[in-house]
Amino acid sequence: MYKAYRATEVQNNFGYYMARAIRTSKPVYIQKHGKPIAVILGLKTYEACSGTEPPKKSSWVDACSQFVKKISTNRHRKSSESSVEMVGLLREEENV
Repeated sequence: MYKAYRATEVQNNFGYYMARAIRTSKPVYIQKHGKPIAVILGLKTYEACSGTEPPKKSSWVDACSQFVKKISTNRHRKSSESSVEMVGLLREEENV
């Protein structure tokens, strides 16, 4: 038998329950109105159960990094480009 924790309790102390799931490698069951509704799993436990690999760094993360880099480079000099224009330029560069 497993112990289920109230949804409000888990919501208010999410970090604790997440750490518990990771530390113990056991699922944390969440209940609402006395019925189990969800489970928190550590990533290693999830991967073992599902047979999946962790998510890979996506291209949008790269695009955001480029955007931040471009903003940082242009921060100390006056630029006529607005952030909307900069995003448009990054999109154009990505499509090339």
